[in-house]
Amino acid sequence: MIRSASRFQDHDTLVRLARSSEFTRDFSSIMFSHEGAYAKGWIRCYHRPGQEIAGFTCVRHKVTQPKTVLYFIVVTPEGRSQGIGTGLMLDLERQTKHPIIHLNVSHRNPRARTFYERLGYSVVRDDAISGTAWELQKVVGKVAT
Repeated sequence: MIRSASRFQDHDTLVRLARSSEFTRDFSSIMFSHEGAYAKGWIRCYHRPGQEIAGFTCVRHKVTQPKTVLYFIVVTPEGRSQGIGTGLMLDLERQTKHPIIHLNVSHRNPRARTFYERLGYSVVRDDAISGTAWELQKVVGKVAT
């Protein structure tokens, strides 16, 4: 089941999960930890009924550009290779109001790049974030011309 996260019920679990990976440790920053991020639906969780959260996404729907930026996706080690990450990404594609989903992947994380490419994301730049990341995106809707 995928649902919007609750600041009060889920936040501590999400921070703990995010801090377990070097690639998602910044989740606890003020931008994502404040109530507004939860109220706007930027954070969505995957969990099986009666079980702890097994993964989540954290996005930002841009106001000045027609795109949604994926900042974080986290799946517990036990949840990997079970379709949780794919389910979260498909949920994001259904939920976004924008025609483009954009993200960066660290050069130290080629496994993540392979995951996104398998889902139809393409590298649009190879030197994002001062040469340390790939910039990927996927068009999921009609782009206004």
